[in-house]
Amino acid sequence: SSLVVSLPKEWLEFHRLKKGDAVSLSVRRDGALVLSPVSLSEKEDKHVEITVGKDEQFASLSRKIIACYLNGYKSIVIKSDGILSPSQQKGIRKVARMLYLRIMESTSKHMYLEAALDEAKVSLNMSVRRMHSVAYSMCESAVKALEEDALDAARAVYTLDDDVDHFSFFLLRVLKKAIQDPLLAEKLNVDAADCLEYQTLINKIEHTADCASEVARTYILLRGRGKKIAVDVLNLLVDLGRQSLEIYDDAVKAFFSEDLNTANLIIDERWPRIREKSLKVSEGLINETDPYVGCAICSIQKAMEKIGEYAVDIAEIVIDRGFC
Repeated sequence: SSLVVSLPKEWLEFHRLKKGDAVSLSVRRDGALVLSPVSLSEKEDKHVEITVGKDEQFASLSRKIIACYLNGYKSIVIKSDGILSPSQQKGIRKVARMLYLRIMESTSKHMYLEAALDEAKVSLNMSVRRMHSVAYSMCESAVKALEEDALDAARAVYTLDDDVDHFSFFLLRVLKKAIQDPLLAEKLNVDAADCLEYQTLINKIEHTADCASEVARTYILLRGRGKKIAVDVLNLLVDLGRQSLEIYDDAVKAFFSEDLNTANLIIDERWPRIREKSLKVSEGLINETDPYVGCAICSIQKAMEKIGEYAVDIAEIVIDRGFC
């Protein structure tokens, strides 16, 4: 048997639906039905224009472009009241590369950018796993740089940082569009709650990569001044980095495997051990007489401990997901 569903006239007019047009019904995780026009994902692509003042700084312009990108605009036109300065054009190209935007047109007065990737074809889990893999590699290289006094390993961290940013911006754009578009959410096999959890996970992975960059940056500056960390303190920092990296990796794996036992172990047992290790690093600072080296140790210690904190945050997401 079948039931007849009566749709509000205002809703039909809003979506410009007429007799014979197809609609889609999908079931949310809470059992509710979501009704949406099949043509929802076929609407005209969103378009926006940004007007740039001749003295506008790149930082301000960059924030505007990123905001437009995250809000799902397919094309972005950047116009100037006069002429786009060389620094503005250079900055726009830099942001375009970071966001995978194609530069379709470029003159002295305007630039036309277009999003190059199709959100509907993305594999959310695979993309997040790849982002995690890059962040993990950055952390490994940062720890290796300390352990082996390897400047090349530290510099390698910076070459990977842009890749994490690429993933982060694109995935956040996808998740934001999925919340607004039920058909896209259905293709990605996520609902609104999943989108929020993935968004938090992506932010934690990005912050973890930032910590690796901070460790590498501090080490490079330290060695640039011809200074070194005492061996006993260095060994403590390396152990701290390894332990933090291990629980971070396990926390992300637990997210995908929905492993509540691992998540609880990270929070209850492994994180406290990292705090103890960090405390030993602080105790080792007592004998450090060089203020520059002391500050470097504190900076590296804080970044490595933060990686452990982000692992705990991810583990808490795993537990929350387990009781949805």
